[in-house]
Amino acid sequence: MLMLLTSALNLTMVNSPVKSCGVANSNGTRVAVIQKQEADITLGTCSITANRLQVVSFTEFFIAIRSSIASSQPGVVQSAFLILNVFSWDTWTCLCLLMVVVAVVVWTVGRVLAAVSPDLHTPLSNAFAIPIKAFLFQSHAHQPLSWNGRAVVALGWVVVVTVAGVYSGNLTAWLSLPRYETPVDSLSDLVNRPGLVPVVTRNDPNHVMFINRTEGLLGAIARRLRFRGDLFKDDHELTRAIRKGRAVYFNSDRSHLSKATRLNVLDGIEGFAECKIHIASQDIRQDYIGLMINKNSWIKEQMNYLIKWLRSYGVILHLYRQFNPPGCRLQRSTQRIRGSRTLTLSQLQGGIWVWLVGMAVSCIFLTVEFIFHRRTPNSGHFIATRRF
Repeated sequence: MLMLLTSALNLTMVNSPVKSCGVANSNGTRVAVIQKQEADITLGTCSITANRLQVVSFTEFFIAIRSSIASSQPGVVQSAFLILNVFSWDTWTCLCLLMVVVAVVVWTVGRVLAAVSPDLHTPLSNAFAIPIKAFLFQSHAHQPLSWNGRAVVALGWVVVVTVAGVYSGNLTAWLSLPRYETPVDSLSDLVNRPGLVPVVTRNDPNHVMFINRTEGLLGAIARRLRFRGDLFKDDHELTRAIRKGRAVYFNSDRSHLSKATRLNVLDGIEGFAECKIHIASQDIRQDYIGLMINKNSWIKEQMNYLIKWLRSYGVILHLYRQFNPPGCRLQRSTQRIRGSRTLTLSQLQGGIWVWLVGMAVSCIFLTVEFIFHRRTPNSGHFIATRRF
């Protein structure tokens, strides 16, 4: 793109590589090159910020990019008690309320009809026993004698069977499909993960976003914020820490993909492989990228006109995608579930452990009760046994 602009304005391009974009009064950066008038314009993906505008100027922006959070790729949840997670509180709360309502209605109907015929009276204990035993799929001989009461019980049966069928299907799906950990998709998710270290590059736009923030989500993250150069010696070490779930990094999507791609190449993984990182769906900030130029430069208006012209025809976007390939491949949340899998005993061991604990507790209580009755010779139970 710079070649197109320089040829149109009859300028000479000098290839002089420098470090990052930098901030005001920094040395060895693109800001310093323009500030010292060693060049008229620099090419690079530098965000237009208030700090840089103090010493340099920018041309018309040529592309807008988003900044996000890079975190570890969600792994498959491994838990012996995963089978118990299907007991959602809202479903079972509604079911319990349903049984209470059925019992109250049956008891009320029996009370009203008892004034007509005492034989139609339904005791309160029997009214509660009907829906409970219906849910447990056990027979109950004492059904309401009135047709109104039996109609209420029948409707309760329909709901109970429906809920039980849905629960059975949900349990099968829960154990057949892999469950993944919750990813870091927003600032609130990061606040709720105190074990993750948020990392930024010192003085870059993402760092500036947290400066002097003491309240809200940004304030909570700012208190835990660390700088990349203080923790990691290079980008490869930073990316490995992200993959292992020790840190998260604030930067543009292109930067995240570039770092993950370079680490894949270092590990010998070529081609369009998985990045092994997760990029948050929430936009942290929107950055506008422009070319740094001297303040009051005579070529600024001409450059702005050419950039607008190239941008309107999609030339800049085409060049940006061509020279900034996506690199590795991100695995979306919708791509993680690749179908069902065979059920294993390890997935069911949670229920077995609960049963074993219950049996152990019942055996302990049985032993205590047996010892207690052996030490009480006047117990009616043992007196009856001796007579027998």
